Amino acid sequence: MKKEESMNTRETRATARAAAMKEIMAWHQEFMRHRGGRDGRPDVQEDGVEFYQVGRNASHNFFVGVDMEGRKFVRTVGGGGCDEDADGRLVWYEDKESVYEVVGFDGHYLGHY
Repeated sequence: MKKEESMNTRETRATARAAAMKEIMAWHQEFMRHRGGRDGRPDVQEDGVEFYQVGRNASHNFFVGVDMEGRKFVRTVGGGGCDEDADGRLVWYEDKESVYEVVGFDGHYLGHY
Protein backbone atom coordinates (compact mmCIF):
# COMPACT_ATOMS: atom_id res chain seq x y z
CA MET A 1 0.00 0.00 0.00
CA LYS A 2 2.85 2.41 0.74
CA LYS A 3 4.19 2.16 -2.81
CA GLU A 4 0.75 3.08 -4.19
CA GLU A 5 0.47 6.02 -1.77
CA SER A 6 3.91 7.19 -2.82
CA MET A 7 2.93 7.02 -6.50
CA ASN A 8 -0.26 9.01 -5.79
CA THR A 9 1.72 11.64 -3.90
CA ARG A 10 4.22 12.01 -6.74
CA GLU A 11 1.40 12.23 -9.28
CA THR A 12 -0.37 14.90 -7.21
CA ARG A 13 2.84 16.94 -6.91
CA ALA A 14 3.56 16.62 -10.63
CA THR A 15 0.02 17.74 -11.49
CA ALA A 16 0.28 20.75 -9.15
CA ARG A 17 3.68 21.69 -10.59
CA ALA A 18 2.45 21.36 -14.19
CA ALA A 19 -0.58 23.57 -13.49
CA ALA A 20 1.57 26.19 -11.77
CA MET A 21 4.17 26.15 -14.58
CA LYS A 22 1.43 26.62 -17.19
CA GLU A 23 0.23 29.71 -15.32
CA ILE A 24 3.77 31.03 -14.79
CA MET A 25 4.84 30.54 -18.41
CA ALA A 26 1.74 32.29 -19.78
CA TRP A 27 2.38 35.19 -17.43
CA HIS A 28 6.11 35.31 -18.23
CA GLN A 29 5.44 35.18 -21.99
CA GLU A 30 3.02 38.09 -21.69
CA PHE A 31 5.58 40.09 -19.72
CA MET A 32 8.28 39.33 -22.28
CA ARG A 33 5.95 40.21 -25.18
CA HIS A 34 5.41 43.67 -23.72
CA ARG A 35 9.04 44.04 -22.78
CA GLY A 36 10.39 42.77 -26.09
CA GLY A 37 12.73 40.37 -24.40
CA ARG A 38 14.35 37.00 -24.17
CA ASP A 39 13.18 33.43 -24.61
CA GLY A 40 11.42 31.32 -21.98
CA ARG A 41 14.51 30.40 -19.95
CA PRO A 42 14.25 30.87 -16.19
CA ASP A 43 15.74 34.18 -15.09
CA VAL A 44 16.95 32.84 -11.76
CA GLN A 45 17.43 29.35 -10.35
CA GLU A 46 17.66 29.16 -6.58
CA ASP A 47 17.26 26.22 -4.18
CA GLY A 48 15.58 24.04 -6.80
CA VAL A 49 13.11 26.75 -7.88
CA GLU A 50 13.19 28.26 -11.37
CA PHE A 51 11.98 31.87 -11.19
CA TYR A 52 10.54 33.69 -14.20
CA GLN A 53 10.13 37.46 -14.36
CA VAL A 54 6.50 38.54 -14.54
CA GLY A 55 6.60 42.24 -13.70
CA ARG A 56 8.56 45.27 -12.60
CA ASN A 57 8.16 48.80 -11.34
CA ALA A 58 10.54 51.73 -10.89
CA SER A 59 12.51 50.07 -8.12
CA HIS A 60 11.80 46.32 -8.15
CA ASN A 61 11.67 43.28 -10.41
CA PHE A 62 9.12 40.55 -9.66
CA PHE A 63 9.53 36.83 -10.28
CA VAL A 64 7.41 33.77 -9.61
CA GLY A 65 8.41 30.14 -9.48
CA VAL A 66 7.42 26.65 -8.42
CA ASP A 67 9.48 23.87 -6.90
CA MET A 68 9.34 20.14 -7.63
CA GLU A 69 6.77 19.70 -4.85
CA GLY A 70 4.38 22.13 -6.57
CA ARG A 71 4.87 24.88 -3.96
CA LYS A 72 4.64 28.44 -5.34
CA PHE A 73 7.10 31.21 -4.56
CA VAL A 74 7.41 34.95 -5.17
CA ARG A 75 10.81 36.63 -5.43
CA THR A 76 11.26 40.39 -5.42
CA VAL A 77 14.52 42.15 -6.13
CA GLY A 78 15.00 45.88 -5.79
CA GLY A 79 16.76 48.78 -4.24
CA GLY A 80 19.72 48.27 -6.53
CA GLY A 81 19.54 47.48 -10.17
CA CYS A 82 20.01 44.94 -12.88
CA ASP A 83 21.36 44.71 -16.38
CA GLU A 84 21.52 41.97 -18.97
CA ASP A 85 24.79 40.29 -19.77
CA ALA A 86 25.88 39.29 -23.28
CA ASP A 87 23.76 36.11 -23.06
CA GLY A 88 20.62 38.01 -22.09
CA ARG A 89 20.75 36.86 -18.46
CA LEU A 90 19.96 39.34 -15.71
CA VAL A 91 22.92 40.48 -13.61
CA TRP A 92 22.02 41.93 -10.20
CA TYR A 93 23.96 44.47 -8.14
CA GLU A 94 23.47 46.11 -4.75
CA ASP A 95 20.05 44.58 -4.46
CA LYS A 96 17.72 43.61 -1.69
CA GLU A 97 15.75 40.49 -2.32
CA SER A 98 12.89 38.67 -0.73
CA VAL A 99 11.69 35.13 -1.44
CA TYR A 100 8.53 33.78 0.13
CA GLU A 101 6.12 30.91 -0.38
CA VAL A 102 2.51 31.68 -1.34
CA VAL A 103 -0.63 29.59 -1.63
CA GLY A 104 -1.48 31.29 -4.93
CA PHE A 105 -0.26 34.27 -6.90
CA ASP A 106 -3.56 36.18 -6.72
CA GLY A 107 -3.56 39.13 -4.35
CA HIS A 108 0.18 39.78 -4.50
CA TYR A 109 1.45 42.97 -6.11
CA LEU A 110 3.88 41.89 -8.80
CA GLY A 111 4.50 45.08 -10.74
CA HIS A 112 3.48 45.74 -14.30
CA TYR A 113 4.84 45.20 -17.79
